Amino acid sequence: GGKLRGGGGESESVDERKETRVGGERKKVFHEWSWDKREPSDIGLFSHGLLTAMQVVLCAKNPISPLRTVADLRSYMTTRIAVSGIVHALNANSSPRGAVDPPVEFDHSDSASEGCSVTTVKICSEPENWKQRVNSALAEILRLSEFGIDPNTFECLRSAFLIDAQQAGLQGDDIPSSEVVQGLIDADLLGQVFMSNEEYSRLALELGPAIELVEVNKCVQDLLAYIAAYGQPHAPQPSAILLCQPQIEPKTPKSSQKHPGVSGDAGFSEPTKPMTVFKREADENLTITEELDGLLRAVSRPLFPPRSLFSAKGLPNRVVGSTGKKAHNFIPPPHPTPTSKSFQLIPPHALKEWIRSYPPEWVDGKNTGKGGGGRVEMRRLKNGLMVNMKRTGNLRNNVVMRVVAPTQSTVAVKAIVHAVALGASAGGWGREDIDMFCMRNLLNVSFGADAEAMWLEVGAPEPTVPEAMQLIRLMMTDLTISDHDLEAIKHAMISRYYTVQNSLEAAPLDMIFQALASDDPGFREPTPSEIGSLTTTDIRKAMDRAMGAMDRVEIAVVGDYDTRKMEVLIARYLGSIPPRDMLLPDLPTVANPDPLRRVQHMRLNDSQERAIGYIAAPCPSRFGMLSHGTKRSPSFLPAAVAVLERMLNNELFIFVRDTLSLTYHVRLEVGRAKRTNGVNYWRIVVHAQEPDIEEAVRACMEVLRRFRARPNALADAKRSTASAHTRNLACDHYWLSLLDGIQEPGLDVQRGYTQAVNNLTIDDINEVYSAFNFRGKDPPYLCIATAGGERGNINDD
Repeated sequence: GGKLRGGGGESESVDERKETRVGGERKKVFHEWSWDKREPSDIGLFSHGLLTAMQVVLCAKNPISPLRTVADLRSYMTTRIAVSGIVHALNANSSPRGAVDPPVEFDHSDSASEGCSVTTVKICSEPENWKQRVNSALAEILRLSEFGIDPNTFECLRSAFLIDAQQAGLQGDDIPSSEVVQGLIDADLLGQVFMSNEEYSRLALELGPAIELVEVNKCVQDLLAYIAAYGQPHAPQPSAILLCQPQIEPKTPKSSQKHPGVSGDAGFSEPTKPMTVFKREADENLTITEELDGLLRAVSRPLFPPRSLFSAKGLPNRVVGSTGKKAHNFIPPPHPTPTSKSFQLIPPHALKEWIRSYPPEWVDGKNTGKGGGGRVEMRRLKNGLMVNMKRTGNLRNNVVMRVVAPTQSTVAVKAIVHAVALGASAGGWGREDIDMFCMRNLLNVSFGADAEAMWLEVGAPEPTVPEAMQLIRLMMTDLTISDHDLEAIKHAMISRYYTVQNSLEAAPLDMIFQALASDDPGFREPTPSEIGSLTTTDIRKAMDRAMGAMDRVEIAVVGDYDTRKMEVLIARYLGSIPPRDMLLPDLPTVANPDPLRRVQHMRLNDSQERAIGYIAAPCPSRFGMLSHGTKRSPSFLPAAVAVLERMLNNELFIFVRDTLSLTYHVRLEVGRAKRTNGVNYWRIVVHAQEPDIEEAVRACMEVLRRFRARPNALADAKRSTASAHTRNLACDHYWLSLLDGIQEPGLDVQRGYTQAVNNLTIDDINEVYSAFNFRGKDPPYLCIATAGGERGNINDD
């Protein structure tokens, strides 16, 4: 290929470059490349009592290939498609049937500062099944190396790459200057050409269609050779292998404890999982690292190719290497498959039938308002769905959509979040089908829930918004969870539960919210017994109760789109969902703190001495009533809370950190609850050395009690709050948060937010401060967590 425009030339290799820096030369780094190794590295072993899972990490380190010519760019594009194919294949096929372990992780990334490229494979497993899990993952890696990815998947991945390249060209002017500067620095470090997004997009769209499957599969072989050919002569070998395991020596907690290291009743009904869950069931003459080495050297052969790699005659097609022979001669299936260009989650005839059965209709005219930074359109469909739309120019040719359904955060709702994270099935399509559909159309899907709502968020390029609407429709109406999916969900939830209980940051936060909400499941992690009793029926009912009450569901659309086209798509795909007579979801309305758990301590077994303290108490929601029952304009309370939050954080930083030097981090945060009154909380988190943690907590409480709003501090806080709001309006996700709930009674659009901030007075701040009851007769709730050393006691005063 010809030379790209720009600098670079034929300079020396990256590894040999000598960099001059302020204060002297940077020491030369000598790399031991995986390509040059003939024997695998020794396996490193890490063991710790707080680990609850086995983890095997295999890394290969090689030189970065600088982008200097068109041929270099084509090679880079081929590598990115190959990496996507490996990730997809390992997600879909690396777990044995019935397994509930997380997918194998694969990453291939360049580090300009270190001058090397690192390929990483990470395998996680329950300790008792680790060898079966490693064998299954290695078998899939060897299958990929032998057979590569199939033609349909390749076409899908190449198409997705080209769409992404087109997006990059359209959004070139929206790239932050800091990222442009970092790109220039990296190009200089590597001695390669620096290209603008527009130039890269043009070349990628020109070169991409010519990339062939044989090139991609050869790249797949090269990327996986350090594992597939482990221990073989004349093959690259891992640069590093790490095996992480739970501690082998048993350390069973006392049976009387309901939480690791908790003093007193913390409200838990189950004993915690023992710190040590790893039991050796192998030849005691072998160390665990020797067992892993043996597994890597003895991957089973011969191999059967994945199902998608069988041709129409049932004969496997092997990858063709550098011989140039034709690869993968497939007969296309008679109907569209998830990897074909014509594949749709909702076929046109099905959509027509739904529209015929329940014709969509807008029931009111456009209701526009000023949403803190411009025009917002608010509409409602006949089935009750509320639609809030805001056109922005923040990111060209890009749209984000969020469906929000008010509901209590029950165990079943939390299970839905895990189901989507693990890869959900919907509309009769399997997880792999939906993953491939999202990959082809560049759909970024996330699902979340808090104490008052659940939400589904989808980001998409503007041309693939119809496909995004198909996904949203099926997730809202036909999310499918099989018994096997349920076991994987339970496994993930239980794993998270024990991870939280063994985390110095998460465990005390979970404990203090149990006390504040009297063990309300919406404010704490579900326990193993609650998770174990969960059924697919429970999850289906939770989804129906939340998304089925269409007159309480809303969708917010923000981005660069054509308003008329968007309204038609929303009406066709979501307006044709018929309303259902469902019970309204329960929402938490009253906070009932447990006074017997106002002060709590906990301790974790760790070799490192660390400490953290939490202070928390109930407070008004951001659109709620003030303590004396009056209500201002919609923007007053959010603006006043944001300014008060900044003023208190400034006081905490100056007094606790700068003056007393008791902490290296302290921060106050006010909850984001909007819809409910009395179920919002403020909290302070303070990190300190263990001997200082109790004094640091007392100092934080002193700041809260003696706070006085001063004119200079108020002016600074107002200026920074207004600036942050103006700056955040350039982010589409910030707009999604502003549009959340604006059509519900009492949650009007935030008109004039900046003006509300600028109009705040000392009296306004004092009024909101009094609503937080910092000086009230009921002191806040405390939880101090330590790791290592002896724990003291904090007085109630």
